[in-house]
Amino acid sequence: MNATWRTLDKHESSLDIMFRYYDQLTSLESKVPPNDIQIPFKWKDAFDKGGFFSGTASLTLSSLSYEKLCILFNIAAMQSQIAAGLGADISDDEGLKTCAKYFQQASGIFQQMKHCAPNVHHDLTPDLEADTVSALQALMLAQAQESFFRKATADKMKDMIIAKVASQCEELYGDAAKQMGRDSLKSIWDRIRSLQPIGKAVLAKPLPVPEKFSTTGQDLFGALLPVSVSQAVQKFEVRRTEIVNGEIGRLRQQTQYLNGVLASMNLPAALEDTTGNSLPPSIRDKAEAVRSKGGIQAIRKLISDLPVLLERNREILNEGERLLKEEEESDQELRTQFRERWTRSPSEKLNEPLRNSLAKYKEIMRVATDADKTVQEKFQKHQRYIEMLSASDVSGLLV
Repeated sequence: MNATWRTLDKHESSLDIMFRYYDQLTSLESKVPPNDIQIPFKWKDAFDKGGFFSGTASLTLSSLSYEKLCILFNIAAMQSQIAAGLGADISDDEGLKTCAKYFQQASGIFQQMKHCAPNVHHDLTPDLEADTVSALQALMLAQAQESFFRKATADKMKDMIIAKVASQCEELYGDAAKQMGRDSLKSIWDRIRSLQPIGKAVLAKPLPVPEKFSTTGQDLFGALLPVSVSQAVQKFEVRRTEIVNGEIGRLRQQTQYLNGVLASMNLPAALEDTTGNSLPPSIRDKAEAVRSKGGIQAIRKLISDLPVLLERNREILNEGERLLKEEEESDQELRTQFRERWTRSPSEKLNEPLRNSLAKYKEIMRVATDADKTVQEKFQKHQRYIEMLSASDVSGLLV
């Protein structure tokens, strides 16, 4: 990479060095987050101070986008210098073709730079500003068209073809002159307007910048995973963890449900030895537990108290609902009476939490009522056995 900091000869081998370096930068940029690049890249303004381009002498940034932009500028500059040397001899047919190709590639690179410059997010030196790059792009395109004109002249093509190529060449140079602030053709505009317009043959056009300049160089960062791949792997790991945790949660939930079913069936405690003439210890313990809590009489009292407690709770909820309704009606009357002077928040809004609580407790009462019915049904069904467990001598009940 250090080769790019040397003074390179005006030769295609120099382009190959810069091509490989640019490709390595592009590869690295796709695999390393921009904020992780802490390499300072320093470049000087390409034009001498005091010329028609002038400004800050140099700029140093730790940005791959800035380094790529400067390398593109140098590639285009090198291509234009090589093209200028090849186009000197109009008798060299291949030289003129290569000259036109390099000028077109340089124009395409300057055009690409206008789209890449905003990625730097920093004020650039004048040689990289949009107006400068646009002027250079127009100049490269005009010189490419001139190369076609010189080849058409050397090949002794028809006058009409040469005239069309020359007309387009004149237009491109006029555009370049306009962008650079020059107006050298103004003195002959009147004569040009009096002539029949000549058709144009558009041969020169900016060539697109390839994804990779060099096809022979080794990608030094080929072993690194692109940032997009690393992010995809991280998302996969997160998703996998979510799925595993979800399955574990469902497994635990089903395990708890199964344990509840077994407990409701008194399993596995119910699987005791019943071959003898005495009660299993578990039955004795349950009988003692029933007697210690008052036996069946205590259960009957609790069940008989359920309707009274239910009615009391219903009265409390109804009274609360009535008070809320009265308060809201009073608020509405006062709001109607005083209009905009009544600035208190609406009772409907203030009482919303209370009404939500009221609805919640009504639902609780509904569920509790259904549960009470279930308890009463089970009590009626198993009342005889509860009476047996409440007896003082459970062993005497064994048949």
